[in-house]
Amino acid sequence: MDTGERIASVRRVQRRLQKLACYVDASDEQLLEAHPTLEFGELLTSLKHDIPGLHHAPPLYLLKHWSEQIDGLIVRAQPRLALATACRRMARAPRHPPFFHLAATASLDLGSVKLAILLLQHAKWLHPGYAEAIRDLEMLLLLDNANGS
Repeated sequence: MDTGERIASVRRVQRRLQKLACYVDASDEQLLEAHPTLEFGELLTSLKHDIPGLHHAPPLYLLKHWSEQIDGLIVRAQPRLALATACRRMARAPRHPPFFHLAATASLDLGSVKLAILLLQHAKWLHPGYAEAIRDLEMLLLLDNANGS
């Protein structure tokens, strides 16, 4: 893969995340529809491949500010906006596990356990020692198994 193809891959991932953010943001449904879950599933699979350029993250202070922004939206009971914002931030820093953890929290608030599990698994894949994501993932898997899903 030459440099031009790598850049195209990074841009493709960023565009897909931006489109997903717009899709989530534009809906006025109380619960999350199936389309974002399917799109996220495909996107998370592609993010597991080595795409050079994705590891260049914005400065740490900015990542922290963005995480606090998303968390604030969740606390203010705006999960749809929180998920859309998390998607936009993932487009800028797709290797930052807290964005996936926060997106999982928002998707759970929107009624999508399956998407929350996918996002938490990805956060754990990015950072195998991410205690909060591991704890939440284990809890959701237990609940999901108890419900027979």
